[in-house]
Amino acid sequence: MPNYKPPKEARQRLKDRAYIEFQREPVLNEATRALHHHKGQCETIFGGALIWLQKAVRKPNGQETHQGFPIVIDGRRCPNQSVKSRSRDGKTSRRCVEHTFEQDWIKIDPLLEPDE
Repeated sequence: MPNYKPPKEARQRLKDRAYIEFQREPVLNEATRALHHHKGQCETIFGGALIWLQKAVRKPNGQETHQGFPIVIDGRRCPNQSVKSRSRDGKTSRRCVEHTFEQDWIKIDPLLEPDE
């Protein structure tokens, strides 16, 4: 009986058992494990300049309008690790202990000394 195949229901039952065992203790790859332990960096930006970019937006009726949105250039991110995160409008924001979620951009870089 070299051509014997177990019935389809028995094969499916074995697959289901194997899947349930896998779901109990999923094996994570190395990159995923590293992401679980990575806290991330605070997203507050020091220094730089705030500029407004214009973006063309096409409405459903075919008209094209322009919207502006701010970006910061030549800034430096806070070097601290984030300890709290919050999701706003589908974007996750991370902050350290020293900064609040309202502090996206701080005009003065505290680590740079003023020129004399």
